[in-house]
Amino acid sequence: MLPSPLANPYDTHLKTLWFALMLSELSILTVANYADLRIRVFRM
Repeated sequence: MLPSPLANPYDTHLKTLWFALMLSELSILTVANYADLRIRVFRM
């Protein structure tokens, strides 16, 4: 089966979507950890 021209951009789009999802997940975790740290410092 030959790779069609449409398969490549779709795969690239899928990878971009996955990367964006991972990046947003990471930023959400970072913000949550930062907020938790600030709450702990504030309570001290």
